[in-house]
Amino acid sequence: MTDFTFSLLISMCRMNAGADMRPLQVRLLRAAPPDPSPWLDFFGGEVCFGANQDSLLFDGATVDRPLPTGNQELAATFDQILNEQLAALTPTDLRTRCKALLLQQLTSGTPSQEELAEQVHMTSRTLHRKLAEQGLSFSSLLDETRYDLAVKYLKDPSRSVTEITFLLGFSEHSAFTRAFKRWSGQAPTSYRAQSQTVH
Repeated sequence: MTDFTFSLLISMCRMNAGADMRPLQVRLLRAAPPDPSPWLDFFGGEVCFGANQDSLLFDGATVDRPLPTGNQELAATFDQILNEQLAALTPTDLRTRCKALLLQQLTSGTPSQEELAEQVHMTSRTLHRKLAEQGLSFSSLLDETRYDLAVKYLKDPSRSVTEITFLLGFSEHSAFTRAFKRWSGQAPTSYRAQSQTVH
């Protein structure tokens, strides 16, 4: 998602500021891909994978350069609209970001609220408060993420229940079975059999 968002932002900037516009540095939380050349070719500057944050760095001259199509009155109007939209999207964004990060952590074991808070650059207490404001909690988000993923995996006949148990961060098959029964009212094997019958 970050790759897509950054590429969209850069493309939009180049449409307005010129095709030669490029960031000095792109920092990405994601691990380096086997072939980083498409990222290097597109961004045109230094790309750092495995960074401690997702960010774009521009030099001052590029940032301060007037836009050929600049219009201060329109810009002020667009700023207001954008701020209103960002304010409306903020709750959804936190939920989405947290679920995406939980997905990354699951195969390494059971994620913790402290680890998640660190990745969204908050204290554990602040994350707890912001989630509570949306009627959420760390445990409910973890359950939601695991359930969504479990349903997807169980519909794939090539994955065994043992493999799914590991992918969801459960240490034992019985723990996964108990959790899935709590989420859906069925055992994983029963859900799989039913979904295969339906399809």
